[in-house]
Amino acid sequence: MSSYSTDAFDGAPAGSYVVTIVFPEVAASVAHGEDVDPEAVDESPDKLRGKYASPDTSPLKAEIKEGENVLPTFDVS
Repeated sequence: MSSYSTDAFDGAPAGSYVVTIVFPEVAASVAHGEDVDPEAVDESPDKLRGKYASPDTSPLKAEIKEGENVLPTFDVS
Protein backbone atom coordinates (compact mmCIF):
# COMPACT_ATOMS: atom_id res chain seq x y z
CA MET A 1 0.00 0.00 0.00
CA SER A 2 1.15 3.51 -0.76
CA SER A 3 -0.18 6.61 0.85
CA TYR A 4 2.28 9.42 0.17
CA SER A 5 4.34 8.23 -2.78
CA THR A 6 3.33 6.67 -6.07
CA ASP A 7 6.80 5.10 -6.39
CA ALA A 8 7.06 3.27 -3.05
CA PHE A 9 5.03 1.10 -0.75
CA ASP A 10 5.29 3.47 2.20
CA GLY A 11 2.32 2.01 4.05
CA ALA A 12 -0.51 3.68 5.89
CA PRO A 13 -0.10 6.16 8.73
CA ALA A 14 -0.89 4.87 12.22
CA GLY A 15 -4.59 4.97 13.01
CA SER A 16 -7.93 3.19 12.78
CA TYR A 17 -9.24 2.26 9.35
CA VAL A 18 -12.33 0.81 7.72
CA VAL A 19 -11.29 -1.94 5.30
CA THR A 20 -12.99 -2.15 1.91
CA ILE A 21 -12.82 -5.20 -0.35
CA VAL A 22 -14.18 -5.80 -3.84
CA PHE A 23 -13.89 -9.24 -5.48
CA PRO A 24 -14.64 -8.96 -9.22
CA GLU A 25 -15.86 -12.19 -10.81
CA VAL A 26 -13.03 -11.99 -13.34
CA ALA A 27 -10.51 -12.29 -10.47
CA ALA A 28 -11.12 -16.04 -10.46
CA SER A 29 -10.11 -16.15 -14.12
CA VAL A 30 -6.91 -14.27 -13.36
CA ALA A 31 -6.17 -16.61 -10.45
CA HIS A 32 -6.40 -19.52 -12.89
CA GLY A 33 -3.86 -17.90 -15.21
CA GLU A 34 -6.29 -16.70 -17.84
CA ASP A 35 -5.70 -13.41 -19.66
CA VAL A 36 -8.32 -10.81 -18.79
CA ASP A 37 -8.95 -7.43 -20.37
CA PRO A 38 -8.19 -4.82 -17.64
CA GLU A 39 -11.41 -2.96 -18.52
CA ALA A 40 -13.38 -6.13 -17.78
CA VAL A 41 -12.28 -5.94 -14.14
CA ASP A 42 -14.01 -2.57 -13.67
CA GLU A 43 -17.19 -3.87 -15.27
CA SER A 44 -17.23 -7.29 -13.58
CA PRO A 45 -19.87 -7.91 -10.88
CA ASP A 46 -18.60 -7.95 -7.28
CA LYS A 47 -18.81 -11.53 -5.95
CA LEU A 48 -19.31 -10.04 -2.47
CA ARG A 49 -22.34 -8.06 -3.72
CA GLY A 50 -20.97 -4.73 -2.48
CA LYS A 51 -21.15 -5.68 1.21
CA TYR A 52 -17.55 -4.56 1.84
CA ALA A 53 -17.13 -2.11 -1.05
CA SER A 54 -17.92 1.13 0.76
CA PRO A 55 -16.38 2.59 3.92
CA ASP A 56 -19.93 3.58 4.88
CA THR A 57 -21.16 -0.04 4.97
CA SER A 58 -18.12 -2.27 5.52
CA PRO A 59 -17.98 -3.78 9.03
CA LEU A 60 -14.28 -4.60 8.60
CA LYS A 61 -11.78 -2.61 10.68
CA ALA A 62 -7.98 -2.47 10.96
CA GLU A 63 -5.76 -0.79 13.51
CA ILE A 64 -2.37 0.32 12.19
CA LYS A 65 0.39 1.02 14.68
CA GLU A 66 3.81 2.57 14.11
CA GLY A 67 6.28 0.04 12.64
CA GLU A 68 5.54 -3.20 10.87
CA ASN A 69 1.97 -4.51 10.96
CA VAL A 70 0.45 -7.84 10.00
CA LEU A 71 -3.25 -7.62 9.29
CA PRO A 72 -5.55 -10.47 10.21
CA THR A 73 -7.38 -12.52 7.62
CA PHE A 74 -10.78 -10.95 7.02
CA ASP A 75 -13.76 -13.33 6.97
CA VAL A 76 -15.93 -12.19 4.08
CA SER A 77 -18.16 -15.24 3.90
